[in-house]
Amino acid sequence: MNHQQKYAAKMTAFEAMGLAAMLPGMQHMITLMQRELDNMRAALARVQARQAGHEEAPTHAEKSRRQAVVGYWAKMSPEERSAEMRRRGMVRTGKKGAKGKKQKHAQYGQLTTTGQPVKMHPRDPRHPGHDAWLAKLRVVQKKAWAKRRAA
Repeated sequence: MNHQQKYAAKMTAFEAMGLAAMLPGMQHMITLMQRELDNMRAALARVQARQAGHEEAPTHAEKSRRQAVVGYWAKMSPEERSAEMRRRGMVRTGKKGAKGKKQKHAQYGQLTTTGQPVKMHPRDPRHPGHDAWLAKLRVVQKKAWAKRRAA
């Protein structure tokens, strides 16, 4: 009698139910892993075919996307390309304006781009009622701490 047979002979009904409950999940994982293995093999076959010179034709979407990008840059003069790259660099570093000026924070009462007044919570230091809100907050926090210390 091997080890598995000895274990099966000693297994309780509770252990058997646990093993039975695990089987569907394990079968599902095997299916997922098999699917991933098939995807990896297909990707490897594509790479090997490309290296052997048998590259598959790109799809229509890939062609049109590539042509659009190439056409976008090809239509520009070198000065325009340079200006576009400068603009992209400024956007990447967080400068929003074309001249590289950082935008200031909106102040209470100013209008947004949609024409609505800026709404702020009193916890924002720029809100006119910020100091009064802080005073109320401190009173509430002191009461809460007093209750904790008393207990």
